[in-house]
Amino acid sequence: MTGLDELHRQYRQSLTTKRDDLRRAWDRLCDEEATPAHVAQLHLLLHRLAGSAGTYGYADIATRAKAVEQGWTEWMAQAPEVRPQPYRVCAAQAALMAGLLDAMQVQ
Repeated sequence: MTGLDELHRQYRQSLTTKRDDLRRAWDRLCDEEATPAHVAQLHLLLHRLAGSAGTYGYADIATRAKAVEQGWTEWMAQAPEVRPQPYRVCAAQAALMAGLLDAMQVQ
């Protein structure tokens, strides 16, 4: 096994942890008590996943992560007084997030 193969294997194994971290952040964010800090945390996880997944050949995961990330990027760009509550954005993005989490299931 080459060094590159080993890196790919390690990344594949890390998808379970990344998925669990993303799920926990999503659950916190979709609570009515969510804060902008929760949004920032989820956004960072999505941003990192979108970049790393593509690098390691998981284009579908990267595309799905970027799609969810984009919604939160738009939310953060809005003035705080006009932003919808995060849980409302969660409801609108539920299907996208479910698809991302499903795609991250380690085979």
